[in-house]
Amino acid sequence: MTTRSGAARRERWSNVRVQVCDGCCCGTARKHPGVDHAAIRERIDAAAVSAGGRSRVVGCVGACERSNVVIVRPAGISPDRVWVGGVLDDEIVDQLCDWIAADAVTPAPAAVAARVFSNGSTPPSVSVALSGLRS
Repeated sequence: MTTRSGAARRERWSNVRVQVCDGCCCGTARKHPGVDHAAIRERIDAAAVSAGGRSRVVGCVGACERSNVVIVRPAGISPDRVWVGGVLDDEIVDQLCDWIAADAVTPAPAAVAARVFSNGSTPPSVSVALSGLRS
């Protein structure tokens, strides 16, 4: 069995990573008719790739009341994740993509920070997600 060295773990966390929920509610026209879910996923993926990171579509993350949910793990050595709900309109998608393209290491833009939530087991990264709310 091979184990990852400390350097390999740091490398794994060195770029932004994004998970886009596409489960029972998120990403469906049934719950959000008129929203181009495929275009949102493509824009988020392009932003992650432009930062040297990656995105992936995942099944239901259990936060259906906040759909569409995107989980961002900022670049760096921290495994913290920022849960963002209600990723449905151009304003939030634009700001989220700009933040992701910048490795999500700066404070989140106001529209993104306003939609950050805790999934119940993993608190949002307060220093990254909520500092965007301060003036």
